[in-house]
Amino acid sequence: MRTIGELWLLWGKTGGDGAWHPALAHILDVGAVAEILTRHFAKRLSELLNLDQDMAARLAAFLIASHDIGKLFAGFQQKAIPFEGWTLPPGLPRVPEAKSVGFDHGLESVIALDRWLSSKLGGDRKARALARVLARCVGAHHGSFHCEAEVNSYRTDLDYATARRTGWASAQDTALDWLWRIFVGE
Repeated sequence: MRTIGELWLLWGKTGGDGAWHPALAHILDVGAVAEILTRHFAKRLSELLNLDQDMAARLAAFLIASHDIGKLFAGFQQKAIPFEGWTLPPGLPRVPEAKSVGFDHGLESVIALDRWLSSKLGGDRKARALARVLARCVGAHHGSFHCEAEVNSYRTDLDYATARRTGWASAQDTALDWLWRIFVGE
């Protein structure tokens, strides 16, 4: 398992002047805004998910905050060097450089959230179906849903699957556990 301290070294936004913003800071920024906004539609969401309004709002804030969890992956992290001397934290594998070109962090977010939510929600058939829908909704944060063929292609790609298995899935799960405690509290 990774530590949150290590994950703060992973970038999420870069600027032309060498400035950078950690991925976890961006995720928290978005989650804080979502926490306020979701209060306005918590009633409808609670009805849809059969939850009380407070829990529905907290779950929505968590899901919105986790939209960029796919940035915690080699394919994204290798796209740019946020500052001179930056390297991946020890123990996180790289993927071939060609796999970083055009890497879709939204698609990786779908895979990570689907995996994590399926387990978090109980792992049964109903939990897996709900996790799949929620993950795909969150993963569409750049304006389009990913089709099943795209998800399966990324999920089963040998280089990506190996990177997930040898460190990145653990990093994503650590971050999602941390976000869950912040926004949902259980």
